[in-house]
Amino acid sequence: MITNVGINWETETSPQEIKLITANSKKTRPRQAPNNFLYDIDFIHLSDFLFKAYYKHGIEGLFEKIKKAKTFEELNLDELKNFIPKSNWQRYFSVLVDYEDTQLQKKMGRTL
Repeated sequence: MITNVGINWETETSPQEIKLITANSKKTRPRQAPNNFLYDIDFIHLSDFLFKAYYKHGIEGLFEKIKKAKTFEELNLDELKNFIPKSNWQRYFSVLVDYEDTQLQKKMGRTL
């Protein structure tokens, strides 16, 4: 299965915990696969990468939109929904794979 997540996918699609883990591992050892940071993370962190919800847009942007709006009608519901935290599973894979994220998360947890 292949899905296109964009050029800067590593920084744009990683929950904060994964960013910290990969930053720390860069300091302690060279990458095994320079073009794929997922190769270097543990299986438990792969689960975090797939299932931890994160903000794609900074929450400050949401506050700014609300501050600028003079009336409720000036707020676009679809734009506001983009600020809801979602996991990578929800963003990229749930439309391709007919499998609930909670079920897969349980199965992955049993293999650890």
